[in-house]
Amino acid sequence: MVGDGVLENGNKLRITVQASDGSGNNVFNITGTKSMQELVDKINTVTGGVLRADLDSRGFLAISNNTGSSIVVDAVDSTGAVTAAASALVERATGFDVHDGTLVGTAQAISDSAEGQIILTSVHGDPISVSIGATGTVETLQNLGFRETGDVGTVKGVGLTSAAAATRWNVGDLTINGVQIDNSDTESMQGKVNAVNRHSADTGVVANAYASVALDLSNADLTALSANTDSLVINGVLVDLGLVSGDTSTQLVDAFNRNTDRTGVTAYLSGTRIMLESDQGSIQIAASSANSILSSGGALSGAVFTSYVSDSTGALTTSAWAATSASSLTVEAGLKLSSTNGQPISIELGINANPGTLGLMEANSTAQGRFGTAIASVSIDTAANAQKAIGVIDNALDTINNIRADLGATNNRLDFTINNLMSVTENTAAARSRIMDADFAAETAALSRAQVLQQASQAMLAQANAQSQQVLQLLQG
Repeated sequence: MVGDGVLENGNKLRITVQASDGSGNNVFNITGTKSMQELVDKINTVTGGVLRADLDSRGFLAISNNTGSSIVVDAVDSTGAVTAAASALVERATGFDVHDGTLVGTAQAISDSAEGQIILTSVHGDPISVSIGATGTVETLQNLGFRETGDVGTVKGVGLTSAAAATRWNVGDLTINGVQIDNSDTESMQGKVNAVNRHSADTGVVANAYASVALDLSNADLTALSANTDSLVINGVLVDLGLVSGDTSTQLVDAFNRNTDRTGVTAYLSGTRIMLESDQGSIQIAASSANSILSSGGALSGAVFTSYVSDSTGALTTSAWAATSASSLTVEAGLKLSSTNGQPISIELGINANPGTLGLMEANSTAQGRFGTAIASVSIDTAANAQKAIGVIDNALDTINNIRADLGATNNRLDFTINNLMSVTENTAAARSRIMDADFAAETAALSRAQVLQQASQAMLAQANAQSQQVLQLLQG
C-alpha cells in the first residue's frame, strides 16, 4: 500500500543495512515526519548517502543502495522496543510490510527486507541482452537475478504449472513499461497472453505462450545414431529425423529444425545441450511406437530433459526426465514478451504478486515506463511521475522519428519506382510509334513516285493509241 508518511509519538522506522562484505551493520532510526516527501527527505539526510530514498511512479516508498547490501526494515517504539502498535503505525506510514494482523501480540511485528541484486548498465547506452552460456542454465541466471532475454527487446519467462496458469492475477501484479496490466480473464495461459496484448498499443510489447526444454547430451551415445532408431513424437506429430550413422549433434539439431513447420518446435545447440523452444505453447514429447531414438539402445537413451517452472516465491522448480522414461513428457508454457519497437522491456511486479502465476522477474524496473509508447496516461502530479513522463515522451519522439525515417525511405523508393515506370512508359510509347505509326516523308515520296509512274503510263498508252489512229487515217485518205 501507499504510506501516509506520518511517523509520530516516538515510533520509528528502523532500517538495517547489512554489509555485503560481512564488515557489520548500519542501523538508522527515522521518526518525526508528517508526509511521504518529508519521510523521503529525512531518510536521505539521516543515512548520509548510504541509502537513497524516493517515491516511485505509483507513490510507493523505495529505498535502495548501490553496494548490494541487504536492507531490512522493521518498527520500534519510543523506547526502542519492538511492539505490535509501533509496527502497525510504521506500516501505515511507510507502506512496508512490517505488521501481520493475523498473528497475536508482539508476533504481529515483523520485518520486511530486500536482498542485494546485480544491476547491469550499458556504458554506451546500448541495449543489453542476457543469454545462457554453453555451460549455464536458467537456474544459473536465476541465482544471479536474471532471466534470458535472447534478442534485444525480448524477455523469456519460465513455465507455469497448470494450477498457476489457471490462477487469476491480482490487480497491480504486473506492470510493463510503466503500464499496469489489468487482470480480467487471466484464469488461463491464453487469457494472460491476451491481457498483455490488450495493452500493446501503450506498452509497445506483445506476448505469446512460450516453452523451453533442455536436452542434455552429456551421457547420450550419438555414435548410435542410425536410420533404424531416429523417430519420436513431438506435439502429437510422428517425426522421422532422417539421421544416418556418423551424424553428430549438429545434424540432430538440423533434423529438429527441418520439422519445425509440423511441430512448432525449434532447436539450437548450446554446449552439450540442445535447447528446444516453442512460441506456440507447451511442448509434448513422447517415444514413438517403433524405431524410437529415446528407447533403450537409442542415441538419446542416456540424455536428460530439463525444464523449469516458477513457484510462489519466485524460486525455480526444476524437472528432469531421463529420455528413456520420457514416454509422455509435457513442458509447461510461460510468457514470452517481445518489444515491437526494439526497445528493452521494463517489468515491475506488484508487492503482493505471486511470481508463480507470472513466470517473470522484475527487469529494468528503474526505467519508470520510458520504454513504453503511451502518452495519454502520463501524469506530472509528482516529481517521480514528471520524470517518468519525460522518459515516455522522449521514447514517443524517438518512435515518431523512427516512423518518419521509415516513411521517408518508403517515399523515396516509391518516387524512384514512379520515375522508373514513367521512363519505361515513354520508351514503350516511342517503340510502339516506331512500329505502328507511318513515316510521313517516306509515304509522301512513295505516293509521288506512284503518281508519276501512273501519269507516265497513261501518257504512253495514249501515245500508243494515237499512232494506230494515224495509220487508219492515212489508209482512208
